[in-house]
Amino acid sequence: MRRRLIASAALVLLVAASCSDADDEQASEDSFASVRVGLLMTTGGKGGDLAGPSLGAAEVATAHLKARGAKVTIEQADYAGDITTAAQLANELAEKVDVVVVAT
Repeated sequence: MRRRLIASAALVLLVAASCSDADDEQASEDSFASVRVGLLMTTGGKGGDLAGPSLGAAEVATAHLKARGAKVTIEQADYAGDITTAAQLANELAEKVDVVVVAT
């Protein structure tokens, strides 16, 4: 389960980071774009036990991409098991980042 979570997070971050901005004059075919990733997770309720592995997977994927020249930033949001809060936080993250990963 943990390997699948790490692989999924790495894949999402890799795809997001490899999308280059057409307006960026300095971007070359071999370079990564800058990407802001929102990680929505819960530390409580159902899925709360996945918070640690989710954060770990995000860190591993970020380090992997940064080693290849990507500029990756991660913004975390914890909805603490409350579905109503999850929707609100997802919308807030979507306004701040390029891609939102829901890790539950």
